[in-house]
Amino acid sequence: ATLVFIDNIKDVTGNNILDSLNWTPPPVDMKGMVAMPNGIIAGWTGTEVWFSEPYRPHAWPVQYQLTVDYPIIGCGVVGQTLIVCTSGSPYAITGINPSSMSVSRLATFEPCMSRGSIVSTPVGVLYASTNGLALASASGVLIVSKNLASREDWNDLLSLPTLRAATLNGAYYCWGSVAVGCFEDTAFNTSAFLDKDFSGAYTGAYIDVNDTRVAYGTLTTDDPTTNVIADTWTGELFLLRESGVYWLDQSSIREHEPYLWRSKILETPNQRSFEAMRVYFSTFPDTPPLNPVQNVAPVQTLQEDQWGLVRVYADDRLVFTRELRSSGQLFRLPSGF
Repeated sequence: ATLVFIDNIKDVTGNNILDSLNWTPPPVDMKGMVAMPNGIIAGWTGTEVWFSEPYRPHAWPVQYQLTVDYPIIGCGVVGQTLIVCTSGSPYAITGINPSSMSVSRLATFEPCMSRGSIVSTPVGVLYASTNGLALASASGVLIVSKNLASREDWNDLLSLPTLRAATLNGAYYCWGSVAVGCFEDTAFNTSAFLDKDFSGAYTGAYIDVNDTRVAYGTLTTDDPTTNVIADTWTGELFLLRESGVYWLDQSSIREHEPYLWRSKILETPNQRSFEAMRVYFSTFPDTPPLNPVQNVAPVQTLQEDQWGLVRVYADDRLVFTRELRSSGQLFRLPSGF
């Protein structure tokens, strides 16, 4: 009920300074933000990195702002370190309080190609660079995919500018996504021309640098992918495709889709042919019933009433095709290659 208060207190030594004196709202053009330990939120815009007051997500003091040399693509967090992925060299910003953050430029020049490709892991921040899959930490940057794919193959296999990624069973799971606005809106009749770019939205990869049995797996889909999202509360993976959200369910009781697996190219020390082979596999409850008549055609594609096909290539051409009907069955292979 007091409308006027006259501040005539002269002794302020025993009182606290107003904490919010230098608090400001976040910049209006902030591009994104990530959560750090100790209640700190880091955001970025242009070449600037902003930090919030600990446990005060509405307060972003200007004096906490840091600047890097290149435009910022996105950020990831490993431990107490913020990895700033830019269009040039990445940066590491370390500290436990926004008022005492130290920034260092990592020596390796590995530009980030896509904000959606940035994934934070316990050992570092993964992101898609022009040279391969990069792992950045406070100690430096490594291209962890260099033994799996060359620079040329890496750029040909994936649509790097539209890549969206998450972690799946400790591996890097990524898809190219639909690019919106590939044409100027006023240049075409939008009812007659598509204004979205679907190239690259049908391919992805599953990369496990710690398991050579998995290594680099190519993923394909008939439905264009828009995004890959890891649920914050459960860790489950979801895919945005067309107008639906799809849950990537790995349990054995769910519906399964067929997949294609290729071995590496095998070379013998001298000219010889492999004589026989076995393929071991298991079926699931939703596996369709097997056609009682075996398909013996030398060239065939997988049908709904087949469990699997094995193909053998020699001298860069298909030399053998056999339908899989029982696990562990012994196949004789053709000779002369």
